Parts: sequence; C-alpha cells; structure tokens
Amino acid sequence: AYFAPVYRTEDGEIVEDLNRPKRKKIMQDVLSTSEEIFKFASQHLSEQEILDHIQRWMKEDRSNFLVNILENPGSSLAEITDAIERYHNLAPQGAELSAPREKGFRVSMIRRLLTDQADFIDIAKHFISVDDFYDLLHRVIYPVGSQGKLGGKSSGLFLASQVLKKAAKEHDLLSKIRTPRTWYITSDGILNFMNYNNLEDVVEQKYKDLWQVRQEYPYVEQVFKNSQFAPEIIQGLSMALDDFGDRPLIVRSSSLLEDRMGTSFAGKYKSLFIANQGPKEQRLMELMDAIAEVYASTFGPDPIEYRMERGLLDFHEEMGIMIQEVVGQRVGKY
Repeated sequence: AYFAPVYRTEDGEIVEDLNRPKRKKIMQDVLSTSEEIFKFASQHLSEQEILDHIQRWMKEDRSNFLVNILENPGSSLAEITDAIERYHNLAPQGAELSAPREKGFRVSMIRRLLTDQADFIDIAKHFISVDDFYDLLHRVIYPVGSQGKLGGKSSGLFLASQVLKKAAKEHDLLSKIRTPRTWYITSDGILNFMNYNNLEDVVEQKYKDLWQVRQEYPYVEQVFKNSQFAPEIIQGLSMALDDFGDRPLIVRSSSLLEDRMGTSFAGKYKSLFIANQGPKEQRLMELMDAIAEVYASTFGPDPIEYRMERGLLDFHEEMGIMIQEVVGQRVGKY
C-alpha cells in the first residue's frame, strides 16, 4: 500500500485507493436544494434572466417524448415519423431546444435513418437539421414496423443537397443547383418483399460458387419480377406517382453497403429508367416491376463477386430504393 495513489476529496477525506468504490452520499432534500440553487443564481443573474431560463427548460421538457422515441432502439420508423410530426407542430407553441439537445436529436436522426458510420455522422450533423428530416420523412415509403435506413446512395445525396442548400446562402451561383424530386423506400423494404413472397432462401445465393450464382441469376430475377408487394408499399408508391405526375422516372439502388467509405459498388446494382406514361394503374405496375428487378440485382453475380473480393459476404446487406424524376424537357411526344 506504500505505492498506492493518494488524493484528498472535496470534503477533505483522504482516499488511498482510486480503484475502491466511492462512498455513497445521502441526497439532500429537493426543496432545500432548490432553495440553495435559486439563492446562488440570484447572486449572478437578474430575476428576468432566471425566469427566462426556467421558461426555456419548461419548453424543452415538452420535447421529452422525442428523446424517448429516438433513444429507444426498438422504435419503428412510423413512431419516429409521428414524433417528428408532433415536435414540428409544437414548435410554433414554443418547444425550444437547447444546443446540446438539438444536436443530440440531429445525430440520433442521422444514425436511425441514414447511417451509423461515424465519419458520415461527423460531417452530416453540421448540415442537417431536425426540420430537414420532417420534410424528408414525407417522401419515405416503409413497411409496417420498419427500422430500416435509406441506404448509402440516398443518404449521400440527401447530405449533398443539404450542404448545397446551406452553402447557397453565401454563394449565389450554388442557388441554381437543383436536386431532382426524390422518393425513397427504406432498406428493409427488400426484406419485407422477400418475406411477403416466401423468398428468404434467396439470401443463400451469396454463399454459392460464382458460376452457379451467374447461372441462376436470370431465374432469381424473374421470380422477383413475378412477386407481389405488401399493401402499405403499394399505397406509398401510389402517393409517389401522384407527386411525380407523368414525368419519366429512374429507379436507383441504394444498399447499405453502397457508397460507404471504401465500398462504392459503382455499376454493380441496377438503375432502371421507366417512361411513366399512360393510365396510373399501368404506371404503378411498371414502377413495381422496376423496383423488383433492382431488388433482384442484390443477388446478381457482379455485386456478389465484388463483396467476395472485399470480405463483405457476411455483412447483413439490405437494399433501399431511390425513385427520382428524370431531369430533361419534353420535346413533342418524347
């Protein structure tokens, strides 16, 4: 014990072992503690400043429901969407947030909806606000009980659009850059699709020999294209078509692995153009057919070979979908 570290506590008590549990102190009565706090505060703040702080804390307490939802790993995307909607509606009534809480909300939303990659979060938290997620969630389609993310490509595009939007306030030239109107399907939409059609065994394709994967892929693709979507996904796609109108569309992949740090997957998954012309029922069928084909490309030989080469076969891959209007101008009937 001669060489044990020794230090003195605030109470003057000598502690000889830093690894020994500290003595538990009896908490003071709340009322007397409050009186001490107000007495101390009155020595440094005016009555109005104290009142302003109390009112701000009371307003911040009104957002506790959002804290509970975002910090609960079991919260579904529907619950998060409802909580964000409720918070947005409370804002005009004075639901103010302190800087630490607002930052915590931003980081939690980025982690839950975009990615849990630390490098991405470290950049995104400076450009994406809680209100940005409110606008985004109105264009996200997800299955019942979803806990999915948007995927790498969608997350990167969303971050880039927010960076440009904020930079445009200082640089007029950037204000002319437009992001195409976009809707999203969460990454667990493919799991819902496969479960809805009893296609779970297709996941085993990635562990087969590459020649066998290549041989069986056309069959897998047709099985997916002849499968059905869950009612809530069909309803969401119908709403998306109402928003797009009859503009041509592109259905793009956005997997969890795609466009991550060190794994671009460039050209490995499919992106498909659709004309989006004719009766709405026909347009909806063509859109679902394209999404199913992009889903099937998750199990194609090229992405599986790419994952083999980088030791990513065992990674739990999911495929998000990004539906964008095609940028261009109508010429005659084209």
